[in-house]
Formats: sequence, C-alpha cells, structure tokens
Amino acid sequence: MKKMTLAQKLKNPATRSKVPTSQLPAKYQQMRALNARLKARNDPEALTAPLTPRTLDQQVQANTNLQFGDSERDLQQRQQQANAVQASIPSWFQDYQAALQHATDQTRGIYGAAAAGQQATTDSTYALDTAAAAQQQQAMQADATLRGATLDPKLAAEAQQAALSRRAAGDNQTKLTLGLGAAQSSYRAGQQTVGATQQLAAQMDQSARTAALGSESKALAAKKGDYATTTRQKLIDSEHTKQLENKAFGLNQQKAASDVALKTATLKSRAKLDAAKLADTKQYHRDTIAIRRGVDPVTGAPLPKSTSPAAKLAAYKLKFLKEHGYLPPTGDPNKKPGLDGITPAERKARNTAVQTLENQRTKAVSDAQLYVQHGLKDPAKLRLALQQDYPSAPPVVIEFAVTAATAKKNGKPTKAGIAYRKHRSDIQKGLVSK
Repeated sequence: MKKMTLAQKLKNPATRSKVPTSQLPAKYQQMRALNARLKARNDPEALTAPLTPRTLDQQVQANTNLQFGDSERDLQQRQQQANAVQASIPSWFQDYQAALQHATDQTRGIYGAAAAGQQATTDSTYALDTAAAAQQQQAMQADATLRGATLDPKLAAEAQQAALSRRAAGDNQTKLTLGLGAAQSSYRAGQQTVGATQQLAAQMDQSARTAALGSESKALAAKKGDYATTTRQKLIDSEHTKQLENKAFGLNQQKAASDVALKTATLKSRAKLDAAKLADTKQYHRDTIAIRRGVDPVTGAPLPKSTSPAAKLAAYKLKFLKEHGYLPPTGDPNKKPGLDGITPAERKARNTAVQTLENQRTKAVSDAQLYVQHGLKDPAKLRLALQQDYPSAPPVVIEFAVTAATAKKNGKPTKAGIAYRKHRSDIQKGLVSK
C-alpha cells in the first residue's frame, strides 16, 4: 500500500486524528487544542480527578487573584496617579513662575509709565509756573515804572517759592509711584522665591506618598505570597485526605467483597456438611430397619438365626461409631462438657471471638492514627470514618481506637480502655458473643 503524504492525511478526518500535534499546521493545532479544552470542560470525571502540579498551580493562582485582584488593581491605579502627579509638579511650578515673572514685568512697566507721566506733568507745570511768574513780574515792573514807584522784590521770590513747592509735590508723587512699583516688583520676586520652595515641598510630599505606596505594594505582595503558600498547602492536604478516603473506600469494598465470598463459601460448606449428615442419618435409619427385620443392610441376605436383631444392631452401632466417630442420635462426642462446664466447641468459639476482637482493635487503632496524621483530628468525624470502615466492630473497639489516636498519653487508664477490657472479659465468660 502506498504511503500517504501529510496533505492526504489532513484531508481525511479519520487519518488527520492520528497525525501528531507537532506535525499539524497552526490551524489544526488550534482546533485540536480547542476540542481538548471542550472535552475536558464537559468531562464529569474532571470534577473528581486528582490534582496535578499544573492544576494545583492553576487553582492557587485563581484563588489568589480572586482574593487580591481588586486590591492590586486599586494600588496600581494609585501608583500611576502618584507618578503622574510627581512628573507634573515641575511643569506646574514652571507655569506658575512664568506667570509671576510676567506679572512682575507688567507691574514694573505700568508703574514706570505712570511715574514718567507724573514727572512730565510736574516738569510742564513748573515751566508754566515759571513763565507765568516772569510775565507777571515784567507787567508789575512796567506798571510801577509808569507810576514812578518801585516793585517789591518779595513778590518775585514768593512766586518762585510757590513754583518750587508745586514742583516738589509733583516730584514726591513721582517718587511714591516709583516706590509702589518697586514694592510690587519685590513682592512678585518674593512670590517666585516662595514658589520654588513650595515646588520642593510638593515634590518631597509626593515622593513620600510614592514611597508609602511602594511599601504598601511590598506588604500586599508579602501577604499575597503567604496566602498562596497557605492555599497550596490546604489544597495538598485536601488532596491527601481525599486519596486516603478513596483508599479507605476501596479497602471497604474489597473487605465487603471478601466477606461476601467468605460467607458464601461458608454457607456452601455448611450445606454440603448438612447434606452429608442427613444422608448418613437416613442410611443409618434404613440399616437399622433392615437389621430389625433380620436382613443384612450391606448384602441384603438374611441374618443368621443365632444372632438376635438387638445384637446385630449393637454391632452395627459399634461399626458405625468406628467409621464415623459418632452415633447420629447422640451427636459428636467432642461436645461433651469439660471441667469448666463448656464444651470444646464453645471454648473454641469464644477464643475465636476474642481473637477477632483483638484483630479489629489493632487494625482500627492503626487506621485511626493514619487518619490523624492526614489531618482528620475531629473525634466525631474520626469515629464516623472508623464506623464506616468497620461496620461489624463493637462500639468499644471504635471508641478505643479514637481515644488511642486523639487522647493525650498520661499513663492513666482511659474509660475506653476499661470498657474494652471488660467487653473482652465478657466474651471469654460467654456473656456476649462478639
């Protein structure tokens, strides 16, 4: 048969399913992975499948994200906002300083222009005052000459003094305007200095906030790690407990099947024994009737006249006793009472019951200690588990095992131990059967 190429195998779904995943094109690899996920999602056995390292990691990650996802996202948003604020602080204060500088320049220009205007007004007014005073002085001098009088020189001095006073007032106003402008400029410069200090303080404050968020992030990471470790251990312990329970369930099933098989075999053996005894008894009665009639039960021939049927019957009983070891009407001679008033069979039954009780106690104590080692330390739950494992065991055996596995050792007899020893004594005395 001609060997198929990869392209031919991919065309047929029956042959495509046998192609290894590594040899499939990307399209078919994605389809196969999707089908595998859908199959696993719809598989009811996946709910009870044992944990693997991969599924354990997935469960731990899912639980951790559910527990800390919101806190991590909130912390990340606050860190991003803090970083954005930290990065924006220099530009904010640069704009503030530029606005202050612009305001300072405007203030200086406005007050300078106002002072220049005031000074020009003062100069113009002084010039007009001087010119008006000179004209008035000339007119007064001419008038005095016409009248043959003299002009008082105080008048010119007073006019000059008045002009100088008005000029001094104007100069003072100009100086005041310049002083106000200088004060405003100095105030703006002080604001710029304060702004630089405020920028440094804002940066330091925002750095402290960012550092606090970093510490919070580290604390959250540590808490998250502790939670993941604790969750992982809990899942592992739960898986161990489940495996132990499954193992105990399997042992219970095996024990139940073994008990059924043993009981069936015992019933069959007892039925065979009873049938054999019934057949022997019937044969005995038939032979007895034959002897009483004077007929040999083996050969069927008439018995000799010299021997009475009673003698033959006695001889036959003796023969039957030698062959079978007992006479059917009286039963097994081993059932004769001994010195303690019980038959050997009863003594054997009691010893067997005591041995069964001891075996149940030993196994129950071992299983109880194993349950405790795997985390099942609650006495009530431990008692229920042992009752399911040993349904035929007496309650004193279960209590003894629970106490031995959970109680602290102080060297003193426990109530469960005293009850167990009393029960064992009662079995030996025949007060109870098991």
